[in-house]
Amino acid sequence: MTNSTSRAIAANGTLVQYIEVWNADADGQSMSLESHTRLRGSLVDSETSGRRIRSGEGIAGMALHQRHAIILQESPSDLLQRIGSKNGMELAALIAYPIMKGQEVLSVIVFGIGSGPGAFEVWSRDDRDELSISSSYYLGLKSFEFISRHVKFPKGAGLPGAVWKTGQPKLAQDLAHSAGFMRSFEADETVLNTGLGLPVGSSAGNSESILLLLSSNARPIAVGFEIWQPQAFLNAATEAPNLSRTAADWNAVTSSSVPRTDAIIAETWTSGLPVFTTDLSSSRSSLEAIDGEHLVRALLAIPVYRSVEKAAVVLFGF
Repeated sequence: MTNSTSRAIAANGTLVQYIEVWNADADGQSMSLESHTRLRGSLVDSETSGRRIRSGEGIAGMALHQRHAIILQESPSDLLQRIGSKNGMELAALIAYPIMKGQEVLSVIVFGIGSGPGAFEVWSRDDRDELSISSSYYLGLKSFEFISRHVKFPKGAGLPGAVWKTGQPKLAQDLAHSAGFMRSFEADETVLNTGLGLPVGSSAGNSESILLLLSSNARPIAVGFEIWQPQAFLNAATEAPNLSRTAADWNAVTSSSVPRTDAIIAETWTSGLPVFTTDLSSSRSSLEAIDGEHLVRALLAIPVYRSVEKAAVVLFGF
């Protein structure tokens, strides 16, 4: 990607404009807000908060109560408008992703989505034992939306089916030329480049449902994605794994601005909880300046469980 394109992305920002990290309290019926962050183009405004909510309250509480990913895009939506107005931005959708250990919700990540081409889908198992869309958000992708609402995936088929079968996150790149991506968006003005499938809960190793994030390089959901998974155990007594990066996509940034992510990955794996940071100094980053500014300004790492065991860490760069 050229420097001019990179600067344009830095100015316009990612499709994700707002992030909340909620961690479940000991009672399992309430959550505490760990951090909330506004991604205002080239600016990142992050702070912590001691605010608490009960199960069912707000979109994070809905995800806790339902143990399911939530996509909110009703227009008008009081919650959507209230969060947007409070943070000085116009949000087109809210997405809540629960991090689950078996049937226990450990955390919920809330993404506030701005205007721009993109697609977010929740795929759930139907009465025919196939995956169909239970909720979704599309913008600027009329043809792709029409096709998607009529598609079903058996276990193992397509990106959603692969995540469903394995219970593992999966990153798909160059979607326009991918034989494994079974939908077309040739009639749409924007081409989707990257797909990230995230499992939502699991039983017997199979995902209960799947959150699918589909991103374009023109206005990416995030400027980078990585998946880290254990390859071998160094010490069986302490269960300290040898984590390796099994997939990565930093196509939305120049190669010189890709951060080092090993520290935040290790921190997330050890804690078993999501970690958000704007501290990209020292060992956490080898960023070089682009026009006096860093293109990657924040990192979010989330653990993925397969049943009750940690299976992977997925990283977003913003």
